[in-house]
Amino acid sequence: MRVSMSRHLVKRLKDRHILEQEVIDAVDYPEKVLKKGRLYFYRKKLDRGIIEVVVERTSFIYVITVYWV
Repeated sequence: MRVSMSRHLVKRLKDRHILEQEVIDAVDYPEKVLKKGRLYFYRKKLDRGIIEVVVERTSFIYVITVYWV
């Protein structure tokens, strides 16, 4: 499935020192997925902590933001 990233996400990746590949891995291989309305929250444990990736799924995956939990 095609993945698209918001401009907001690209800025947050730099601010929060998270790699784009870590976001993709979280969506592809999450440890936990929560659904609230149209949004999905993918959690993934990294060596440095746990990230949560906020995604809207339509005909493609639109990654809105990512943050440390």
